[in-house]
This record gives sequence, structure tokens and C-alpha cells, in this order.
Amino acid sequence: MQSVLLPRYHPLDIFSFGRDRQAKGEYIVLIIVESVSGASVRPVGTPMIVSEVGDYAGYVSNGCVDADIAGHALEALEAGEMRRVIYGPDSPYMDIKLPCGGGVSLVIYPNPNANLIANICARFEAREVVSLSCGTELKRGGDLRYAPPLRVVVSGRGENLVMFTRAASSLGIDVQAYSPDSSDVTALRKIGADVHSLTFGTTPDWSLDSRTAVVTLFHDHDYELPLLVSALASEAFYVGAMGSRQTHENRLAALAGISKDLDISRLRGPIGLVPSMRDAGRLAISVLAEIIDSEGAPF
Repeated sequence: MQSVLLPRYHPLDIFSFGRDRQAKGEYIVLIIVESVSGASVRPVGTPMIVSEVGDYAGYVSNGCVDADIAGHALEALEAGEMRRVIYGPDSPYMDIKLPCGGGVSLVIYPNPNANLIANICARFEAREVVSLSCGTELKRGGDLRYAPPLRVVVSGRGENLVMFTRAASSLGIDVQAYSPDSSDVTALRKIGADVHSLTFGTTPDWSLDSRTAVVTLFHDHDYELPLLVSALASEAFYVGAMGSRQTHENRLAALAGISKDLDISRLRGPIGLVPSMRDAGRLAISVLAEIIDSEGAPF
């Protein structure tokens, strides 16, 4: 029986599915969105992988044509040949339509090289940009470029930290949490979160790259200053701290006094797309929305 394996949101999840199935000895089929016209659910470069038993990870149309794509993939696997499939105005499959009214062209690659798939996953897991040519070769300057997955590093204490970490994890975001409170650490470990203890005045040994967002959720703001100094000196694309407008002004003044080299204009505050959220759950959604709005597309 065919099953749809809903991944998180990043190409790493789809390619990891393919790697794991190949490691079990299964054949897979790789599908790439080659071009789109008009409105489209997914952009050029979107991957989807179908296993030999019909399971698939990833989606092209949010359910409109994905099952049919899986059928074409299995036919290509049986024939052992690459295929192109078009849906939309120029498609021969006029009984299958995209409700958005657009068109999409897909390239279907049966049985891609297992080393290629494993290498793609390794590059993503090392937080490197992955480039593919149209021939699905991994190389520099390829036609398709995929950024590493979004990662959020959050520190704080209490319900704001716990709720934010839970919300980010539920979206499949790679989130790392830090708290000085053992109760927070215990609560987050129970839900399987990547959580670490934080000591006052110290900075974690973290790696903050250009696909990382940093959030601090403290009411006692002395805890956050060394963390913000480290974050602002990094490549993190988003750095934000909880607090009122006055708190933010005081925070900026304190940071300017610590180091004249910091670009304190990068620090966001008050954080969130919706201002003055005083509920932990809504604050989490508001801040995550702002982060996602700032990150750009993964490909």
C-alpha cells in the first residue's frame, strides 16, 4: 500500500529518505521540478523521491498530482530511463489539472547513484550549500543550489522558552535551546529537544552560520548580553531579543558600551511580526513568523 511520508520542509528530509531506502537495498526515483509557468505551489528545484514500493517523500503540488507523479516514477524505474512529465496547459494529461492554473515540468531520474544521494545528505548535514547540475551531478556552480536547513538557537527560561522550542520543533526546524534552569532542561528533554544548560556570564560553544537565527527570551536581561555579543559578531542572519521598546533601547546602550565593533543595528527588538505578544504561545508563533520571513528560500 502506497504511503505518503510527509517530511519537514527542507530538501535534506527528502534526500535523507532516499539515502535510507537505498541503504536498505531499495531502488528509488528522484524527481526534480525543472520549470514552472504561472502560479505554482513549489519552485524550480523542488525534489521528490519515490521508493520502489511506491512510498514517497516530498511534494510538488500539495496533493493535486503527486500520486500520479509517483506512478510515472515507478514506470520510469521499470523502464530504466529518464523521463520528463508536464502538467498544466501543455500537458498531454488533460484530465489531471493543477487548481492554481499554472504548469510544471518535472524530470524523473530512476535509480540515482547512491553515493550521490549520500553525498548530498552529508553536505547538508555539514551545513554546506549543495549544487546540482541538471544531470543530477554534484558539482560547484551547478544549475540548482540548495541552502542548508534553517537552524534556530534560542536561550531563555520559563514558559516562553519551552513554548518557543516546542513550536519550532513542531515545524521541523532544527532548534537548539539553552537555559540556566534545570526545570526547563528537564521539561524540554522529555519532548526530545536538543537542550543544554547555561551558566551565567558564559557563551555556549556554538557555531552560528548564515542560516542560523538567534533568539533570547530572558526577563532578567543580564543573562543575554554575552550571548548577544557573540551572536552579533557571527554570521547569524537573525538576532532578536525579547523585551519592550524601552528594554531594547537600554539593551542597545549596554551592548554599545561593551564593544564599539558590534553592529548593534542588526539586533531586533521588540521581536515578532505581531507586536506586544504577552502569551507564550502567540509570542512563539510571532517570532518564528518573523524569522521565516527573514530567512529567504532554501533554494
